Amino acid sequence: MDGTAGRGAATKLADLPHSAVQQRGVLAGDALIWEEYVAEGKDAAVIKRLSLRDGKVGDVPGSRGYWLSTIPGWITSQYGGSPFGGVAERAGTIVEVATGRRLQWKSNDEMVSSVYCGPDWCTGWNVANSAAIQDLDGGDYVDLKQMGSLSPGLEGRLATGQLGQRQIVWDRGSGRAAEIKQQGTPGDRIGAFDPAFSNFGDWGEGGPIRVWLTQDGTPMMLDLKRLW
Repeated sequence: MDGTAGRGAATKLADLPHSAVQQRGVLAGDALIWEEYVAEGKDAAVIKRLSLRDGKVGDVPGSRGYWLSTIPGWITSQYGGSPFGGVAERAGTIVEVATGRRLQWKSNDEMVSSVYCGPDWCTGWNVANSAAIQDLDGGDYVDLKQMGSLSPGLEGRLATGQLGQRQIVWDRGSGRAAEIKQQGTPGDRIGAFDPAFSNFGDWGEGGPIRVWLTQDGTPMMLDLKRLW
């Protein structure tokens, strides 16, 4: 792996194992982190860390049995095979690798299975199979009344993702929401399963800039920081 050293120059940091190439890696402070499988089952993974300062590779201390979270830079004790590969987990821990900050979460009783948490709130599905969100302690539960999936955006202030056939951006603080519609054909929406949308734009990465292609191939960009 190469890192930038001065303008236009690159320096070799480390020869990474094949496992690092196979697994997705994300930035955590001044390091790149990824999962490495060392066993089978719930404790199968350990989180590896590549320092972008000196190229050293090692385990994140205490990360055996942790997995990459859906929030970049955070890891979770929630087994990736659950609830499909075992009993749904109703509580767990998430850790910010760069700082060591640890937060506990638990599912609201209305949630049908595990919830998926960032540092600000959790998302999941309730017993009616509708998307719902909650705080980490299970409180402030909101039933969104439709099937879908949401992810945190803009440091947890926004919820972005799919509700029914709509792609939405929802400000949890004000309660206001916006629908992302297809451009170029007035009144048409981007379909929930439109491959042009899902392949080009990823609404789960947590950054402020969202990009996608319309059905006619037009590139679109949305800066979440400019909303409201």
